[in-house]
Amino acid sequence: MLYHNNIGHFKDINDVYVHIFGNAVLKMVGNKLQNAVRGFDIASRWGSDEFLGILTLDLKEAQQILNGFMDTLKNSENEDRCHVTVSIRIIEVSGKLTME
Repeated sequence: MLYHNNIGHFKDINDVYVHIFGNAVLKMVGNKLQNAVRGFDIASRWGSDEFLGILTLDLKEAQQILNGFMDTLKNSENEDRCHVTVSIRIIEVSGKLTME
């Protein structure tokens, strides 16, 4: 499974709370994502507010892992009470992948 997620309203977070806070949000989301998929596979920052990864799980298990990640974000508190949300897309890959 490939997955892609981005932080909701990230531009607004940067505009309202300044870029230093936005950088802290990126770090927090990245850490929570790595913790969620740890032992299952890969999580990486793709660009601005986007993350991309690979899970070697079936669709149901991938959904459970990534829903758990979203729940940890939902339950996170920070000093400015900024709610961080993400949208996630899961892409099911079938067949053998090669570099060709």
